Amino acid sequence: HQANPLIAEMIKIWHKNFEPTQVFDYAEMAARGILKYTLPDYMKHVRKCIAEASVFMRIKWFDSVQQLFQQTKLSRFIPKKDNIKKQTSFFNCVAYIMKVKYQEYVYKIMEEFTDVMCNPKTNPGFVTDLIYRNSMLQFYPTYRKICDFIMSIYDQIRDMVMNLERLEHRLYKDYPYTNKILQVNIDMNVVNKHRTKLILVLDDYWVLPELVVHDLDEHLYLINGQAQYEIDKFLSTEHTIEEYKKYVIKYHTISLDIPVDVSTEIEVGIFEVHRNDTIKALCKQAEKLKNMIVGQMTSTYLSIGKKLNEEYTTLQTIALTPPKNTRELVNLKKYIKEVKNNIIPEMEERAKVVLSYELFLSDYTLLTGVELKQNGKTFQWVELINFVFAENTKMIEQKTKQLQDFLLNRIYKFKIELENYQNQVAEFKQFGNVELLSVYLDKANSLDNKLSSALSTIDGFNEEEKHFGWKESSYPLRKIVAEALAPYKKLYDNCSEFLENYDKWMNAKICTYDPEQIEQDVTMYYRNIVKLERTFVDCPAPLAIAIAVKQSVEAFKEHIAVVLTLGNLGLKDRHWEKISEIIGFPLHPNQNLTLAKIMDYNLDEFVPKFEVVSDGASKETALEKKLHAMEEEWKDLNFTLMPHRDSGTHILSGVDDVQLLLDDHILKTTTMKNSPFIKPFEENIKNWESKLHLLNDILDYWIKVQITWMYLEPIFSSPDIQTQMPEESRRFNVVDKVWRDMIKEAQKIKKVILSINIDKILDKLKKSNSLLELIQ
Repeated sequence: HQANPLIAEMIKIWHKNFEPTQVFDYAEMAARGILKYTLPDYMKHVRKCIAEASVFMRIKWFDSVQQLFQQTKLSRFIPKKDNIKKQTSFFNCVAYIMKVKYQEYVYKIMEEFTDVMCNPKTNPGFVTDLIYRNSMLQFYPTYRKICDFIMSIYDQIRDMVMNLERLEHRLYKDYPYTNKILQVNIDMNVVNKHRTKLILVLDDYWVLPELVVHDLDEHLYLINGQAQYEIDKFLSTEHTIEEYKKYVIKYHTISLDIPVDVSTEIEVGIFEVHRNDTIKALCKQAEKLKNMIVGQMTSTYLSIGKKLNEEYTTLQTIALTPPKNTRELVNLKKYIKEVKNNIIPEMEERAKVVLSYELFLSDYTLLTGVELKQNGKTFQWVELINFVFAENTKMIEQKTKQLQDFLLNRIYKFKIELENYQNQVAEFKQFGNVELLSVYLDKANSLDNKLSSALSTIDGFNEEEKHFGWKESSYPLRKIVAEALAPYKKLYDNCSEFLENYDKWMNAKICTYDPEQIEQDVTMYYRNIVKLERTFVDCPAPLAIAIAVKQSVEAFKEHIAVVLTLGNLGLKDRHWEKISEIIGFPLHPNQNLTLAKIMDYNLDEFVPKFEVVSDGASKETALEKKLHAMEEEWKDLNFTLMPHRDSGTHILSGVDDVQLLLDDHILKTTTMKNSPFIKPFEENIKNWESKLHLLNDILDYWIKVQITWMYLEPIFSSPDIQTQMPEESRRFNVVDKVWRDMIKEAQKIKKVILSINIDKILDKLKKSNSLLELIQ
C-alpha cells in the first residue's frame, strides 16, 4: 500500500505541517519578567505546553488526515468494502504509519525536554523557599518534590498517545473489522534513559542550594531554642542595669544586622532560594528576646521607682507628724538624723538608677504614660524632700518649746501630789478598828501603788530633763512617804492574811491544808506582829490593831500541836480508828469535821498519843511514796534495741543503765521491807520485790544467751557448717527462733518492766542457755 497516493500524501502532510517543533517555550514567561519558576507556575506552564502539543498531534493532524481521505479525488484510492481483506490491510498500514509518527513525536518531545532541562542555559530554573520547620532549616518545596514533578512530565508526555482513535472508525460508522483504539507503545527503556540522565544533572544542580543553608548557621541559635533558654535562665535571677543593657543591645543589633548581612533571595545555578520567611523569623525572635529583657528592665525599674515613691511618702508623713511627747520627739530627731546621713543618699542612688533605666529604655521602646508619670514623681521627690526637712526643723523647734512647758507643769503638779500622799499616810495614825482592817489595807495598797508609779514618773521626768539638757531633779519626799507607809502596810498585810487564813483553816475539812505550812505561817505572823507592836508603841490606834490580832495568833498557837497531829495529810482510815480509840468516841474525816470542831472537843490532853499515830502515818506515807516513785521510774524505761549486722533481728543495748537502776531498787526494796512501818503495804512491797528479782534473773540469762548467740550466729549461718554439724545446727536453730520471737515481743511491749509478762520467758532463756552450752 505504500504506493497508494493517499499514503504518500498523508506522509507528505506530516512532514510539511506536523514535524515536531519546540514544545516547551519559556520565552513567554521570560517576557513577563519571570526568570525562575515556582513549582505551581511550572506545573501550570508544562501542562499547558503538553496540552497544546497533544491538541496539535491528536486533533489537528488527525483532522488533516481525515480531510485528506474524504477528498473526492483521493477517496477512490481507498479499497472498496467488497474486498474486506484488502481494505483492512490498507487501514492497518495507515494505522501503522500514524503510530510510528506518534511515537516519533513523543520521543522527540522527551528528547527536547531532557535537552532543555540538562542545559543550564535553557533550563528555566526553580524557586524554593528556605524555611525553619520541625527544629531544622528545610526547603519548600523540597528537592524531592521538585524532582518528582519533573519526572512526572515524562509520564504526561507518554500519556499523549493514550486512547487514540483509528482513522477508519472516523470515516465509517461502526466499522467492525478493526479495533477502534490505536495502540501506540512507548519504550520505557527510552523513558527511563531520559529520566536517569536528567536526575543526575539535577542532583549536581542541587549541591549549590544545600550550601546556601549554612549561611544561616550562625543565627540558628535564635530559633532553635538555645537563645530562648539562655534568656529564660538569665531572667530567672536579678541583674545590674549594665548586664541587662548588654543583652538588649546584642539582640537589637542582631535584629537590624540580619536583613543587611543575609540576602533574602539568592540565585544558585538553576535554583533561586528565597529566605524571606526565615530571615523574618530570625529578626522577629531577636526582637522578641530583646523585648523580654526590656520588659524585665521595665518591671525592675518601675518596682524600684514605686518603692522609692512609697518610702518618700512614708518619710514625709513621719517627718511632718507632730510628736505627742518628749520620747516621740527624741525618736523623731534621731530618725531624721539617720535619714539625712544614711537613708537619703541611698535613696538618691536608687533614683539615679531609675533615671539610667529610663534614658536607656527610651532608645529601645516607647515609655507609657504610667511610666512617665511615676518617674516624674520620683524625680520630684528628690528635690521636694529638702523642703520636707525644712518644715520638720520648724515643727521640732515649736514642739520642743511646747513639751518643755508641759514638763514643767507636770513637775509642779507632781510635787503637790507627793504632799497629798504625805497627808494620806498621816491619816493611818488614826486607824485602829480591826473590823475595818480590809478598808485600811485597800487604802495602803492604793497609796503604795501610787508611790511605785511615782518612781516611774520621776524616771520619766529625769529622762526628759536629760534630753533638754537640764539638771535632773530629785524628789526626797517620795522616799519619806514610802518609808512612813511601810510599817502600816506591813501591819495590815500580816493581820489581814492571818485573819483570812484563820477563817479558812478553822472552817475547812480537816487535812485540807498542810499542818507544817500552817505552823510556819503562824510563826511568821506572830514574829512580824510582835515587831510591829514595838514600832507602834507611841501610836495607840495601830498598836490596838497589833495587840488584838496578836492575841488571836497566840490563842491559835496554843492548839498548834493538835493541828500538827490531827491535820497530818498522811492520816488514813486505820489511823483515825486508832485516834477514835484514844479519845473514846468515833472521829472520822468528813466534810463536817473541821479544825474548829476538833478544837471544841478540847483534845489537847491526848496530843502525846496523837503524835505517835501521826508520826507513824508520816513514815508510812513516806514509804508509800518511795514505792510509787520506784514504779514510776520503770514506766518510762524502754528497751534499747540495735540491729545486729544483716541477721534481720536485734540485740539488747544499754543494759548497764537498766542493771544499775535494778540493783538500786532491789536494795531500796529490801530496806523498806524491813521497816517497822511497812505493814500496811507489806503485800505490795513483796510483790514489787518479786518483780524486781524476776526481772534481774531474766536480764542475767538474756545477756548470757545474747553473748553466745552473737558469737554462734555467723557460724551457723553457713550452709557448710550446717551440713558438717547437723545436731549442733538443729540446737542452734531452736535457740535462734526463741531469740527472734523474744526480740519481737520486746519491740512490741517496749517497756523493760513488762518483759516479766512475756510467756515463760525465764524458762525459755534457761533452756536456750543450756542448748548453747551443749553446742560449745
